[in-house]
Amino acid sequence: MAAYTNEEYYDMLMALGECQGQYHVAARRYAELYPNRARHPRPNVILAAAQRLYETGSVLPKKKDTGRHRDARTLRNVETVVRAIEQEPETSIRDIAREHELSYSTVQRILKEEKLHAYHYTRVQHLRQEDYPRRKRFCEDFLRRVNEDPELPSCVIFSDESLFTREGILNSHNMHVWDAENPRPTRPRNFQRR
Repeated sequence: MAAYTNEEYYDMLMALGECQGQYHVAARRYAELYPNRARHPRPNVILAAAQRLYETGSVLPKKKDTGRHRDARTLRNVETVVRAIEQEPETSIRDIAREHELSYSTVQRILKEEKLHAYHYTRVQHLRQEDYPRRKRFCEDFLRRVNEDPELPSCVIFSDESLFTREGILNSHNMHVWDAENPRPTRPRNFQRR
């Protein structure tokens, strides 16, 4: 929830003074004095504001330390990450972070600031030159048959089968190319014939 405004803190302290330091009574008095305000402070909020004013001279809450300082995104580190991507666009964030002793999130932020995106490979069927006319004939024949029988596409069965090849494994989730614009990378799969 957002912090109270200076005016709201002032009104809390005035109600606390009017109630002679009794913060439970001050919370009720504040609600009576300002019924149209969106929120009314609980007694512990009024007490904490008074204690902060006494200890620090300010009613505003001290901002908590959010962790380590973010000083890893230096110009040198930005240039290092961008150069690594230019030399090997298929590399991963983890590899860059490990190689240059940076955190994963730092490398990720640098790539985001430089407007570089990971574009995944699309698997495409590896075709020979003689396959193109055959595919065209098949498509023309299929369209002709659909014109004759509009229910034909609903009779086609698509199966979700696993394929094992000697070409190695392509994990399309892990394989990508870093670039500012989509290069539409493809990776040909096995031939139709052995």
